[in-house]
Amino acid sequence: MKNFTSSNPILLLLFLIVLSISCDQQPTDEMAIQDEDMELANKLADDYLVSTNARRRNSVSITVIRLIEGELYYATNTDKIRGYQRITEETITALVSPGEHVFWFAGAGVQSLDGIEFDTMAQAKLEEQPSPAIEYRLWKVSVPEFDVQDDELLKYDILYTKMDGEFVRLDPKLRIITK
Repeated sequence: MKNFTSSNPILLLLFLIVLSISCDQQPTDEMAIQDEDMELANKLADDYLVSTNARRRNSVSITVIRLIEGELYYATNTDKIRGYQRITEETITALVSPGEHVFWFAGAGVQSLDGIEFDTMAQAKLEEQPSPAIEYRLWKVSVPEFDVQDDELLKYDILYTKMDGEFVRLDPKLRIITK
C-alpha cells in the first residue's frame, strides 16, 4: 500500500499548515490560568474600589500569587516582566508610588490568602494595615502620600495556605518609588 502523504505532498503541506495554525491559537493551560487570574484580580480590585467609593489613583498595583510546582510565584499588573516569577526573600513584588492602592490576589494553587503583614518599620510608613477586600482571596492596602527617601523598601509577609493545607509565611518586599 502506498503512503498517502508521500504520494501527495500538497496535502501534507496543507495538513502541516493547519496543524501549525491550530497550535499557535491554543494557549497552554498555564497561560490560560495566568490570564484568568490576573483578569479576575483586576475586576475584583476595580469592584472593591467602586463599592467603597475609593478614589482610583493613576495606578493600582495588583499582585497575583500562585503555586507552580510547590513554589510561590507572582505577577504584578504594572511589571514590564511578562509571566510569573518565583518569590524569594529578596523579591520586590511591586513598585508603587505614594498614594497608590496595592492588592494581592490568591491565584491558582493557593487555597487561601490568610494575611499580608508588614514589619514594624514598614508599618510606621502606612496609615492603615493591610486588610482583606475579599476574605481569603484578595487583600489590599493604600500607601499614603509621604516623602520617599531613595526608593524605600517596605518588608512584608505573605501568609497563605497551599491546597494540601500546609500554611506558609514568605517575606518579600514592596519598593516605594517617586514618579
